[in-house]
Amino acid sequence: MNTGSFAAFIPNPDDKEGSAVKERNWYHLLPLGLTALGLAAGYLYYALVGCASGVCPITSNPVVSALYGGMLGYLAGVILAPAPQPKAVPARTRRR
Repeated sequence: MNTGSFAAFIPNPDDKEGSAVKERNWYHLLPLGLTALGLAAGYLYYALVGCASGVCPITSNPVVSALYGGMLGYLAGVILAPAPQPKAVPARTRRR
């Protein structure tokens, strides 16, 4: 299976173990979920803690605070997500 091109996203009808699309979706589920959680946490940090003087570069603006939290959530998700394992290739038989 070629994983470096768009063909990796097209389901193969001969694939008995499941499609490559399902495997890729599960791999990206944790980073996307933690990104959404980070966006919400960043905005909540702005709303609850914030910056009273307005000089703080991250917490003085709700958009910047949410994006910063989303970025941290995405990075945590990429680090914690299990890497997709390559499928085992059967040993080639010798031709005689």
